[in-house]
Amino acid sequence: MNLSDPSTVSHDSILLTHGEPAPRAYVLLHGITTTPLQFKEFGRLLYERGANVYIPRLPRHGLADRLTTELEGLTADEMRTFALATAAYGATLGERLRIIGFSLGGLLAAWIGQRIPVDRIIAAVRLASPASRCDTSPIAQPHAACRGASDGWAANDLHA
Repeated sequence: MNLSDPSTVSHDSILLTHGEPAPRAYVLLHGITTTPLQFKEFGRLLYERGANVYIPRLPRHGLADRLTTELEGLTADEMRTFALATAAYGATLGERLRIIGFSLGGLLAAWIGQRIPVDRIIAAVRLASPASRCDTSPIAQPHAACRGASDGWAANDLHA
């Protein structure tokens, strides 16, 4: 599958901008296997309150073929590169950057917050979700707490 071919994408990134940097900018990061549509209405509400909003499509997500196996190829490097580029772009949209993420998006938001100064991070991640499992998280490296967990579920060390 050619991921750069627009016909393979069902729901692409959403950008809501007032044409210049706003006092607040938001980056909204959707969950695993979902699309930017997860935050479309919330993003619109933030925009109507004067913020610039960017809702990027996570790599290998939002594809027209719902049965695609593209997520199998998702790598930690791909997610780290995406996260850093997304935060850098978000920072150009406003004086203060706020990042909100859900599930895998929450994990990415927390990871970004460890590396880049942002105004606020809101990360909604369940420890018992596919995105936060120690041995499957695409950006996490096993932390001592994770290695010692008897059932394989624990907090992740997001350092790369």
